[in-house]
Amino acid sequence: HWQDTHNLCIYCNRTFIKTDELQQHLPCPQNRERTIVCPGNKCIKRFYSGAGLLAHLESGACRSGMNRPQINRLAVELDTNRVVTNPARLLHGPDGPTAPESMITPATALSYNGSNYECFLCHREFAHLAGLNQHLTSPVHEEKIYRCPEAWDGCGAEFSALSVLCAHVEGGSKGCKIKRFNAPVQSVISTMAATLKGLVL
Repeated sequence: HWQDTHNLCIYCNRTFIKTDELQQHLPCPQNRERTIVCPGNKCIKRFYSGAGLLAHLESGACRSGMNRPQINRLAVELDTNRVVTNPARLLHGPDGPTAPESMITPATALSYNGSNYECFLCHREFAHLAGLNQHLTSPVHEEKIYRCPEAWDGCGAEFSALSVLCAHVEGGSKGCKIKRFNAPVQSVISTMAATLKGLVL
């Protein structure tokens, strides 16, 4: 039998009748190669997307020791035109703009309200103190220093982590046209990764 290979997914060998069906299928993580290499010293992890790489670095799990505050500082330093960083949310001093540091300290047993451990900022409750502390160290209560660039047809949505902004750009959101500029944004991520590699993480 003759088979049209124009609509063949090279990752799972599934064939689609229409090209748009194939295009819809391709963004699934299992259908992409992990082409983005972590620039961290002695780190061998590879990722499907820039957002994945950034989440890895922000988490502090990379062997390089990179973490979210360091990524924030680097992003502010590299984004001199303030395309993705919001100058109104940055601290301005004699050395130029900087990202605000998190001031949240770990919770203690005093956070227990009789039934759960409660976040003093948003009142969300957790069964375990470790869960509350994980919540407090996440970017959920940090300053939203990143924004979807309106200059590139973005929606202006604000984010507290660069990885979340990157995921927004890569995945596209309803009503946001930024995905059309995914390639330039990925170029910025690549430049950042090259800079990180240059720092010999």
